[in-house]
Amino acid sequence: MANIIEYAGRHRVFSDPAATKLGFQLDQNAEEKIFQFPRYLNGFDLSQFTCSLLLSGADWTDRVELSQESCGEETLTCRWTAPKLVTAAGKPVVFQPVFQNGATVLHLDKDIFTVCSSVDPDGEMELFYPDYIGKLKKLEAIVGKMSLPNHLINGNSIVWQRGESFTLISGNTKWVYCDDRWRYKFTGASGASATVAKNSGGGVKITISGSGTVTRQQVLENSFTGLLTSRINGESTSAPFSGKTVAQTFTKTSTVEWTKLEASPVPTPFSPRSYSEELTACQKFYQVIENARALMRNCVTTSGANNYHFPTPFPAMIRKPDYTFTVIENSGVSECGYYINGTNGGYVYFYASASIVSILCTVRLDAEIYS
Repeated sequence: MANIIEYAGRHRVFSDPAATKLGFQLDQNAEEKIFQFPRYLNGFDLSQFTCSLLLSGADWTDRVELSQESCGEETLTCRWTAPKLVTAAGKPVVFQPVFQNGATVLHLDKDIFTVCSSVDPDGEMELFYPDYIGKLKKLEAIVGKMSLPNHLINGNSIVWQRGESFTLISGNTKWVYCDDRWRYKFTGASGASATVAKNSGGGVKITISGSGTVTRQQVLENSFTGLLTSRINGESTSAPFSGKTVAQTFTKTSTVEWTKLEASPVPTPFSPRSYSEELTACQKFYQVIENARALMRNCVTTSGANNYHFPTPFPAMIRKPDYTFTVIENSGVSECGYYINGTNGGYVYFYASASIVSILCTVRLDAEIYS
């Protein structure tokens, strides 16, 4: 039965003892040796990879680089120019191909590339390999038990710092952020509207009243190429993705359970991060500080001469944010603002209109993109 021996990041090791004859020959006496592999393996196009060959015999090992000879629709032919291969009669030679493209490594387990007989008297051997094409579904089912990282933040909408229910009105041209990192816009007929709310069973529920379309987006900081998978209304769909903006559109009431963007040609399961992990990532773009308080004595009251800041810095954000203050209590503070303190975060500052000042407020810092 096929199984994965090792899985760490983008390094995969496959093993399957079931073998299908590939149909190439290795001439023991020839300096040029031709290898033919299936072009596609578990969704990867091996023609885009560099191939190395690890060899081992009874008492030796070696590593050689293969050059790509030709590429067909189903097969990839590689050439190895090397001295005569030395091996003892009756001892199998093990070939272990390794395909690499940047950080992605396909490491085929050596046991499935073992020459199954001793050296033939006429100097030729045949290599056997597993039928990955025929067993692709089985292999994908095994890989499917693993989970690659999600490059989206708050993919399952568990963080709602701004509130848990929002009404979208047609004609509002500005994006509205609802669940953290996700922005929305509604276009529809006169009198139509939409509601975006935290779903009681998890995810986000989008309710459309009347005729219209809700657009949902998450803007990435950098371009990304991979696979985008969403589970909406109980069904999962996947599609290739390339760009900086993940976009979804809805014309009827829908529930988005989760959305995942990953560096994989095939979807892997959605593995939710903890609330604290998601919140920390979200606070790089938006954060709310409830009941922030400062108390200062012996303040200079000359306008613009001195400013004072809250004693505790706020966590660093992705860029300088816009800020708003909701003042709960104020005594002697004439103006508030925000400044960045290098990479250590930022401070809320204020000007004093009295020698003793006290302020209690809620601070909202917003570094999201609205354009």
